[in-house]
Amino acid sequence: MFHRKEKQFGITGVRFSPHTFRHTFAVSYLRKGGSVFHLQKILGHSTLEMTRRYCNLMTEDLQAVHSKLSLLS
Repeated sequence: MFHRKEKQFGITGVRFSPHTFRHTFAVSYLRKGGSVFHLQKILGHSTLEMTRRYCNLMTEDLQAVHSKLSLLS
């Protein structure tokens, strides 16, 4: 089904799969302030290590959180 939709929508040059949607959800959830512990349960991971590997956040994400929460900002 995903390959048909990929062709139908003319999606090229990016990975288009159920895993991609799952990964995108996970990163978006964290960027919007969701709890990593809740995300672990939502994704069905048995360990936080798996959730961490799944959600590689970019430097910009970490800088945004730091500037929001830092006492020096």
